[in-house]
Amino acid sequence: MDPITIAAIGGVTGGAASKFVDRAWDCGEKWLSAYFQDHRPKAVQAAQANSMEFLKSLARRLDRLEQQSDENAAKINCSLDEPQFAVLLQKALIGSAKAGCAAKREALADLVAQRLLSEHESLFAVTSEIACDAITHCTFNQLGLLAFHTSLTAITPDWLNNAELDAASWWQAGAEWFEVRFNHFCDVKVKRYDVLHLEALSCLSFTSFVRYELTEILEKAWANPHKTLLKDDIMTLDVGKLITRIWEEEELNCTRLTTVGQLIGVLAADNICEDEPTSFASWQEA
Repeated sequence: MDPITIAAIGGVTGGAASKFVDRAWDCGEKWLSAYFQDHRPKAVQAAQANSMEFLKSLARRLDRLEQQSDENAAKINCSLDEPQFAVLLQKALIGSAKAGCAAKREALADLVAQRLLSEHESLFAVTSEIACDAITHCTFNQLGLLAFHTSLTAITPDWLNNAELDAASWWQAGAEWFEVRFNHFCDVKVKRYDVLHLEALSCLSFTSFVRYELTEILEKAWANPHKTLLKDDIMTLDVGKLITRIWEEEELNCTRLTTVGQLIGVLAADNICEDEPTSFASWQEA
């Protein structure tokens, strides 16, 4: 499949995004040929098909970025001239080629797209390469586990500090947000070896004698003039038992995310919850 066809299937309309796909596949074919040169033909075909899906997902994201501003288009045009970004793209393309899991390819596409907006020495830039490797070595359940963790401890809706909402309206919106988002994590299980593996990947740290209480987490993340969220508030929701099962009964509350785990968790949560991309603005400055 040629790059123009990839862009067309991805719904790409912008010139910069289309050119990027062209250049990326020109490099990618060489990277994949070298990496899979001694593998069986069926394995090579599967790897190419997976990498095509990754490129189509990436193309759609870059097209949206290009439509937002001329500055984004300029960054897309010159991105492959930056050695650090080129290495990340190579890692992501090869990682996606090995990934039979669509969630991994989507997370990798988001990672590369968001990296385009970063300064070379920003926190996001230096974390992204480590995160790229970790994503390819996570299971789907482990991605869900990180997504749940960040949704509870690090992600909040844009309207959180909206002064125009009264307390009742604010809590009604908050309750709906919790119900919609956490219903996506019904199948997440916190297994001992998942935690050990994520710790090995530098995604989180586990300490058996420290527990992060749910009310403490809520008070910190949802602090505003309208209301202080408590565990009792969450338990009035349909997802309350789900949240306490994962966080307390399965002892995810003994873990703390690293920057790598939080980055992956945010990307995975955006895809699992089918939400708009979460802003990494505070990570993008050099």
